[in-house]
Amino acid sequence: MSLLIASNRGPISFNYLNGELRTGRGGGGLASGLLQALNGTNAKWISAATSLADRAAIEMDLWKMPEVELHPVILDTQIYESAYNKVSNETLWFMFHGLFNAPYSPVFDRRFFHDLDGYYSYNQSFAETLAKVAASGDTVFVNDYHLLLVPKLLRSLRKDISVTFFLHTPFPSPEEFSLLPSNFAHAIISSLCDSDLVGFHADQWRTNFRRTLDAMGFRSELHSVVAPLPTDSKALEISSKTSNVLAEMDKIQQDVGEKRLLVRVDRMELSKNIVRGFLSIDELLLEHPEIKGEFIHMALCYPSRDSIKAYRDYAEEVKRTAEAINEAHGTKNWKPIVLLSEDNYNRSLAALQLSNCLLVNPVRDGLNLVAQEGALVNQRNGEIILSQAAGLAEHIKDFVTTINPFDIVQTAESLFSSLFEENDSTENRANLRSTLIENTPQQWLEVVTGNNLREVF
Repeated sequence: MSLLIASNRGPISFNYLNGELRTGRGGGGLASGLLQALNGTNAKWISAATSLADRAAIEMDLWKMPEVELHPVILDTQIYESAYNKVSNETLWFMFHGLFNAPYSPVFDRRFFHDLDGYYSYNQSFAETLAKVAASGDTVFVNDYHLLLVPKLLRSLRKDISVTFFLHTPFPSPEEFSLLPSNFAHAIISSLCDSDLVGFHADQWRTNFRRTLDAMGFRSELHSVVAPLPTDSKALEISSKTSNVLAEMDKIQQDVGEKRLLVRVDRMELSKNIVRGFLSIDELLLEHPEIKGEFIHMALCYPSRDSIKAYRDYAEEVKRTAEAINEAHGTKNWKPIVLLSEDNYNRSLAALQLSNCLLVNPVRDGLNLVAQEGALVNQRNGEIILSQAAGLAEHIKDFVTTINPFDIVQTAESLFSSLFEENDSTENRANLRSTLIENTPQQWLEVVTGNNLREVF
């Protein structure tokens, strides 16, 4: 029996650079996290192929890697645009993360229902590919909000396999979920109820799911599990000690000197709450002007989904806010916020190691891997300020400072305490690290595929 992974992005990606086809690792935390968990399993991975580079790679027999057996789902470009950008990222992502702006969004007009047809087609293509690849008795592990309809569609094609679904985002409240068109909402819940197991990163998301089942009149015996995806601490330690990371650490130390270092590492997207994080710096300096020049906030905010206008607009707002705060509080030789938007993983690892405080303040997050990575690699016994709306918070709240992500005053007070007040957090940091390394990605995979029904953490 084999394990089949289904996700929008796979562990490998292709693009053209100066006319030459290049191969790289798949983007996003989900692909890298799953790949760590699959070590030694001989799994099969089914993911979307949409671009010209993807199609060329398939024709050239490059869609493969030694760790797993890869199977592409070849999709029409317009169907992918409708399913991925319009329905998944402009509708489901916003709903799951509580980002709708009721006076203006959502709007379910004729264009939306056209795109919804694309979302159904996208899920059908995945189900058909999985049905062809799977052998009797195999377990299919379906991942995330792009593929919510796959369990039911796959079940209609194959009844001799096991189907697990794992949601890596939050699950919204019943009131939020009811904003979807009723037929679509019913199709999602009906599909998930056709899974053998549904997994979430936090109990608050599982509770919302169960409440939604009740609100919609579903009486399912569906088994659900809470299993936050652990970071591979051994692999992370190796990555954090490379010569490139050490070089980035030297650069940061030269730039920061004796100042306190406040760090954030995020994608440039709305749910990450970057603007309010910057406004807390403004509040901090208004309340404590005596600390001007005593710290630097290094904000590593990398591009994300810039094909979507809302994301482009938000990125511009992030830049404008940083510039305004630097103008208001900066001096000739010092700026409170250093905003760096060029994607640089080595620099991120370096900054996490050197931070005196790590700010992670999402509006809502399924889990949050940055807080885990920061806790595991930090060399300065640095504090972590974590949004109470991050799924990880319910697992590590005893060892970090939790905040209301909308409360700028509370965030500023927590920043001042973490950066400038004496806090003996040695024991907390040690306990946090012990908690995070207690489970491995491989153990997590056993739980979420139903082979070991215990809860992680």
